Amino acid sequence: MRNSSAGSSEAYLIPYPAESFSKPVPIIMGQTSIGRDVSNTIQILQGSVSPRHATITLVDDRYVLTDLDSRNGTYLNEEKIQTAALKHHDKISFGDRTFLFLMKADPLSDGWLSALFAGAGGVDMAEDSVEPSELLAQTAASAAMGIFPPDMADVQAEAEGAALAHQRLSLLYQLSEKLRSAQAAEEILDKGLELILKAIPAAERGVIMLGGHDDGTLKVSAVKNRDHQDASRSIPISRTILDWVLTERMVLVSQNLTEDARFQDSESIRVHNLNAILVVPLMKGEKVLGMLYVDGRNILEAFTQPDVAFAAAVANELALCMENMHLQKELIQNERMAAIGLMMTNLAHNIKNLLTLNQNALDLLGLQLRDLEDQRIQKSWRYITQSFTRINNLAVNMLAYAREHEMTPHPALINQLIVSHREAFEQSLANKGIVLEMRLSPDNPRWMMDTSQFQRAFINLVVNAIDAVKDRPDGKIIVATRVTDQRQLEVSVIDNGCGISPENQARIFELFFSTKGTGGSGLGLSMVKKFVDKMGGTITVTSAVDEGSTFTMTFPERTPV
Repeated sequence: MRNSSAGSSEAYLIPYPAESFSKPVPIIMGQTSIGRDVSNTIQILQGSVSPRHATITLVDDRYVLTDLDSRNGTYLNEEKIQTAALKHHDKISFGDRTFLFLMKADPLSDGWLSALFAGAGGVDMAEDSVEPSELLAQTAASAAMGIFPPDMADVQAEAEGAALAHQRLSLLYQLSEKLRSAQAAEEILDKGLELILKAIPAAERGVIMLGGHDDGTLKVSAVKNRDHQDASRSIPISRTILDWVLTERMVLVSQNLTEDARFQDSESIRVHNLNAILVVPLMKGEKVLGMLYVDGRNILEAFTQPDVAFAAAVANELALCMENMHLQKELIQNERMAAIGLMMTNLAHNIKNLLTLNQNALDLLGLQLRDLEDQRIQKSWRYITQSFTRINNLAVNMLAYAREHEMTPHPALINQLIVSHREAFEQSLANKGIVLEMRLSPDNPRWMMDTSQFQRAFINLVVNAIDAVKDRPDGKIIVATRVTDQRQLEVSVIDNGCGISPENQARIFELFFSTKGTGGSGLGLSMVKKFVDKMGGTITVTSAVDEGSTFTMTFPERTPV
């Protein structure tokens, strides 16, 4: 396959499946012609491809694929087309050759890439300083298979390759042994980077980034430099590379530029400050856990196929160990939660039984005390009845938390669910001098939602906000809804109350943790998080002491069953 274009591009074709290393083929601005004839922008020397087979044209910021009445047709996602607009990750077939259509990452897009900020662990987000067509791509699933070198005709080369493979297999075995005794994720990742720098001479620096954080972002988890004096130097990582590796599950590696006529002059390489790079996704099955990034300052010492295979094997070992550690923690947590749930259920039932037995006596005593005019007795009695009410509410909440509720989502108008509680809230808040403001999405989002549990969670957040602003002379609560560009529903409850300290923010959703002293059960926010998690969403809090707090429930779009 030949491509006659040069310069940067916003879209690319990659041979599919990428079982061996292939170059991303840039789609030029304007019109890209594809066919067997040498006059095409992209020439595919394949008998099943017509001399003038198809074109890809940029029209109003969209790439449009058009078949040129080819003999075997042009297929988009296995459907024959004449003309169709292309989307990221579409599969295009010309005859019996198939390609993935990929586009550059949007630098303004949300998601886990947006949280990789400059200076994080010595890493900078570079605005696409690396052109993808200067890299080679291979699927992560096939990269590690090259850990065993193929048969070679050269006996000496075969012996050297076998010795290198043996050495690296030994190092992998040592890594596996070390990881068994590792107790923390940081220790696991550090050992992996240490092994990469030891086994790959061309590697100068390594970075591991992991996802799976509560805020849904990708973050730097480990950084290692061969030269400790370089630790202060920032490592630039291209956003396009991140997007491709994580989304497409691809291994990307810089090609050997000594074989590229454009870079024969070593001075031009020094001027361009090019680094050799090797990027591997950390995967467990089809799940992407993060990314391993390795670079070297000498582009003339390119990473070899055995280097790539070894790095992919290390990435597999790290991912397996990280996932096992996660599953182990999850199992322990589930066992603890099951024990807590059983304890809470038994305790709550006993409390309710005791309250029921004493309720008649409480009512009778209340009738007797009603006729007394002793203010001290009346005040003490109010405290007693309030305490009984709190104990009863605690028992009810404990039973509600311990009980496993099945999610029954159905289409619901979210704004209407919120507004239905407005009157009840406003009356109560007005008596306390608190202002309630609604900033609801004008789109009136219709969302798949378990309405009863959503309303319970929403009320919990509002009650929480009321407690936070009750001592403020200018107390204000804002309820807001919006649908993001990524089609996620956000429901926020904002207050200008007392705020939450940073150390408490880290624990605010823990079971039985409360900042209200004896006035709180520590169950409300835990119940909200449990519901949001079961709906596949996230809940976040931003807060500053004496300034207020914002609690946001974020729900992904769900398809009606």
